[in-house]
Amino acid sequence: MINAEDGNSKARRAAHTIPSKRFRLATLGAAVLLVTGCANESVSPMGAASAVDPMAAAAMAASRPADETAVVNFRQEEHGPGVVEVSWEPPTYTSERLPLRDYQVRVDWEKWRSIPATASRERFTGVDGRRYRHEIRARFGDADNGFNGKKSTIYATAAGSAPGAPDAPQDLKSKLLGNDNVRLTWKVADTGGEAHRWEIEIRSGVWVSTGGDRPRFTYGPHRAGVTRSYKVRGANSHGTGPVTIIEVTREDLSSTPPGVVQNFTWTPGSRNNEYILSWDRPANFDSDDPITAYRIYVSDNCALNAYLQPYRPSGSQVSISISVFVGFGAGEQKDFAIRATNSAGTGACQTATRG
Repeated sequence: MINAEDGNSKARRAAHTIPSKRFRLATLGAAVLLVTGCANESVSPMGAASAVDPMAAAAMAASRPADETAVVNFRQEEHGPGVVEVSWEPPTYTSERLPLRDYQVRVDWEKWRSIPATASRERFTGVDGRRYRHEIRARFGDADNGFNGKKSTIYATAAGSAPGAPDAPQDLKSKLLGNDNVRLTWKVADTGGEAHRWEIEIRSGVWVSTGGDRPRFTYGPHRAGVTRSYKVRGANSHGTGPVTIIEVTREDLSSTPPGVVQNFTWTPGSRNNEYILSWDRPANFDSDDPITAYRIYVSDNCALNAYLQPYRPSGSQVSISISVFVGFGAGEQKDFAIRATNSAGTGACQTATRG
């Protein structure tokens, strides 16, 4: 148990292990906080649901400068070897309808985790003598109608001997994207020096740099039918660390465009000129060659001179519903049509029915 003073009163705080094995954490604030478990995010209960409309929440967020939603004076406190402590003051943004809900924090690009709005500092013990990337953002309102404040970032340095070059990246994963690209992601090792940048071998003897410390890299083209090994290593002023290797295969495509979009309907929206369009993806969806875009037309025959901005789905969405605005009265009968596209081509036209 760690004892600490907060203002003129003493509060107890308990250390616990966060997802990185590197740290033991204690969170301080105006109230006593006992933190347990290793969840990446734990959101405090909010009680009764807010009556704030999502559009009103967005409007209120947009009405204030972004800097007002950021924490104030995010800084590192001075401590001895093996300790890093960061502190902050609450944002200047205030709203009775969208009060400060909590903070989200993360270290070295790990997953965001939630801490109470009463917190004002975090201490990490047993750390190596190097820099650590700390990020924090405030959240306002409730889970349904709130918004995230502006993110703040600092690099805090722990006193002590530097551990040298970075250790090998951990948990290296790949994701095939629909535009012939591949995205690599990994976790920062719990030991070793700080990676100022990451280097990736995209083919034998050819290395490229991310130019920064974010553990993510997108490369292309990685075409269908190709298997390729990627090597990833960290680098800093001490040199380059050991590599982690992943083999990625993109299967041959069937060269089959998407089928007809299913269950395409429209309904009038609540605002003037608004229409709600809903549909399901084609029945022949191929996860190795996913839908890259849906083209929506204000016509019943997919006329090229009457299409809206393409809708680009996230991942492998099955059912989609969006709001569009067309220059006619709300609820007026209107023709809409849609076609799905992947790397093999564009599917057949499907006309919407009124839902």
